[in-house]
Amino acid sequence: MYIEKVSRSERVAKQIKKIMTDILYGIKFSPKYNSVSISEVDVSKDLKNVKIYYTSFADLMEGASRDLIVSNLREDLVLLRKNLAQSLNMKYVPSISFIEDKQRIRSIRVNSIIDSIDPTDYLDEDSSSA
Repeated sequence: MYIEKVSRSERVAKQIKKIMTDILYGIKFSPKYNSVSISEVDVSKDLKNVKIYYTSFADLMEGASRDLIVSNLREDLVLLRKNLAQSLNMKYVPSISFIEDKQRIRSIRVNSIIDSIDPTDYLDEDSSSA
């Protein structure tokens, strides 16, 4: 039987992802963050810093709605951290950085381009008449 060793920072990252998702989808923040999804959480080895990667449906659009999410996260950072502290069973609450996960947005755009391609446009005329 193989038991995978998971570091403390990985366990804390998993816990923070769940808690922050619950906070963002909670009653207090749902109107602001209903399109935000936490894609990944990285916690430093010393557990003092957390990078929370997020995506949003607003990322597929340009302009104001995307900027509004970034602005809201900055404004609510202290309150989000306070809510995290109430749910996280740790001596110190790590500092939080929210980072836009652009990788996922790029993959969605690439997939939509691929889906829009009609394969019949690229068939060789010789093979189509056979």
